[in-house]
Amino acid sequence: MGTRILGILLLIAAGAMLGYAVGIGETRLGVVGAVTGVIASVMLAAVGLQGTRIIHRVVTPDDAGGRIISTEEAMSTQLRRCCKRNTPATVIVADSGIISQARFVSLGERSVTLDLFDYQGGFVDVLATICVAYYVRGRGCTFVATVEEFIPAGNDPIPRVRVRRPNCIATTERRRTLRVPIFPGAGLKVKMTSGAKSVEVKPHDASLAGLKVEVSSEIKFPQLKVDEQVQVEVVYRDLRVQTTATIRNVSQGRYYGLYFPDFVRGEEIVAPDAYRQILLGLEKAWATSMGITQADG
Repeated sequence: MGTRILGILLLIAAGAMLGYAVGIGETRLGVVGAVTGVIASVMLAAVGLQGTRIIHRVVTPDDAGGRIISTEEAMSTQLRRCCKRNTPATVIVADSGIISQARFVSLGERSVTLDLFDYQGGFVDVLATICVAYYVRGRGCTFVATVEEFIPAGNDPIPRVRVRRPNCIATTERRRTLRVPIFPGAGLKVKMTSGAKSVEVKPHDASLAGLKVEVSSEIKFPQLKVDEQVQVEVVYRDLRVQTTATIRNVSQGRYYGLYFPDFVRGEEIVAPDAYRQILLGLEKAWATSMGITQADG
C-alpha cells in the first residue's frame, strides 16, 4: 500500500513538471499535468501497477477537460467502435518500455485484441502490463490493461496482443494528436521557408498534425503572423517529408506553432507513412533519453 501511495504522489508531481516542460513556459500546463497525474494514478491504483515511469509518455494533454469512463456500458460502446473502425493506437509495454504503433482488432466479452505493427521486442508475458493511447472523436483516451495472450508474428506477419478489458478509461479533450518532446541531440532537422527565405529552426515538440519550432533570435527571418503559410521540410535519419504548414500561434516573436492541414481530413489523421515513422523514432528516442526503456541497463 505504501509503495502504491508513493507511486501516486510521484505521478502527480511528474505530471505537473512534464506539463510545464512540454508547454514551453505556458504555466497553465503545470496544472493540467497535475490533473493528468491524478487520472493516471487512479488507473494505476485500479490495476495495481507498481511502476510509475510509463504513463506520462502517452497522457500529456495541452488543455484541461479530462474525465474517467468507468461504466461497463460506456467503455463497451467506445471499445466496440474502436474495433469496428480499426482505430490506430500507441502501445507501451510497461515491463520493457517498448513502444509500438497498433490498431484495435476485436472486442471480446472480457478482452480487447490489438495488432502491433512495428513491435520489435521479445515475447510479452501473460499478466504483463501495457498502456494503450488512442483518439476518439477528438478526445485523447488512455487505459492500462493486463496481457492475457501474446501472439508473435508467424503465419500472420503482424504480432497481436489480447488484453483484459480495462477497469476505466482516462480521457482528455481538444487535442487530437499526442505531442512528442524533442530533446537536444534527437537528430530531427526542420527547415522552414517563407517566400525566398529559408531557415533551419529548432523543433521543441512534434505531433501527427504539426510542430512547435523556434527561430533563433540571431537569424534574420520575416516576422510571421497567424494564418500565414510556410513550406516545411522535416528530416530524420533517412526519412524526409515536405509539406505546407499554417501558422497557428506565435509566441515571443520566435516560437511558432505549425499546423499541417494536408495531414488532417475532418477528424481523421492522414499523415504520410514517412512522417509517422519519424514520430515513432522520436518517441523511442525520447523514451530512451528519459530512462523508460531498459536498453541501457
